[in-house]
Amino acid sequence: MTLYRQTTPKSAEDLMKNSFSRVANYRIDPVTIEQIMDDFGCSCGDYAMEKESFDKFTAVAEKDNIRFIAKEEDTDIPLIIVKVEGVNLSDD
Repeated sequence: MTLYRQTTPKSAEDLMKNSFSRVANYRIDPVTIEQIMDDFGCSCGDYAMEKESFDKFTAVAEKDNIRFIAKEEDTDIPLIIVKVEGVNLSDD
């Protein structure tokens, strides 16, 4: 699963503090719908998003007729787990 967070340094810092990796191991990159549909991050179509990111994704997905299933996770940092249909999976 690939995690997509709202692109603020504070939000990213909060995630990193709760992970087992060093802060230097992370970066914030913008992600397009094309990258999501091309299995960005080798996610197999599963993505974790914060509410603001999910809202942006939903607007584009609805416009482009992309089907998905979303489920909220009750965690310290609220996330929405999104299973996107039709993702181009790599052969790796």
